Amino acid sequence: MIKTNPLAAAWLFIILSVGAALIFDAHQYPLLVKEGGIIESLSALGYFVCVAAMFYRGGADFAKRYHYLIMLITLFGMRELDFDKRFTTMGILKSRFYTGDLVPLGEKLIGVVVILVLLYVVIRIIKAHTSTFVTGVKNRVSWHLGALSVISALVFSKSIDGLDRKLGDVGITVDPLVATYFSTIEEVLELGIPVLIFVTFTLYMSDSGAKASLNGPHPNSTET
Repeated sequence: MIKTNPLAAAWLFIILSVGAALIFDAHQYPLLVKEGGIIESLSALGYFVCVAAMFYRGGADFAKRYHYLIMLITLFGMRELDFDKRFTTMGILKSRFYTGDLVPLGEKLIGVVVILVLLYVVIRIIKAHTSTFVTGVKNRVSWHLGALSVISALVFSKSIDGLDRKLGDVGITVDPLVATYFSTIEEVLELGIPVLIFVTFTLYMSDSGAKASLNGPHPNSTET
């Protein structure tokens, strides 16, 4: 019997999805790829499914110990629903949101709170997981490879987001059709990120040592 590698299967799904989107010109169907379209909505749903799975399968111990991961994934889902700009004068991740005069003080304070929460999450992740993550990747531990996949997909998707605009800032002109294709790739890849997160969590929970560790160190411990 052939044993399927869940992480490889997830990447195959992403690659096939990107290929299908390009072959069938998904950009010609705004309902699919536009802001708030089907793909973006499914991406948001995927993040919230991951959060629900962490609460359901991981239980209270997992939620307490890795609350910052749950917070980060929740923020990802909210970002896909454009919560960072839907209820404010402009996007709270833009520097001029805090430096300009167009944004009310109340909105700026809300933005600062969100940024502080994000900084807390990032610092906790770096502090708690950097050393074990590097070691785990070197040792080809399945869920660490999954985490590497998530990080790689995030970095790549953000690097090609608005590629024509980014290259235009340095004097490089991108053909509009090429820019459209990269935009489609970015949208579909973002749909694959929650899939990678879910697979990584499943790999973690399926390992007997990982499950046993939930009953081990205190939730505030930096040990993983």
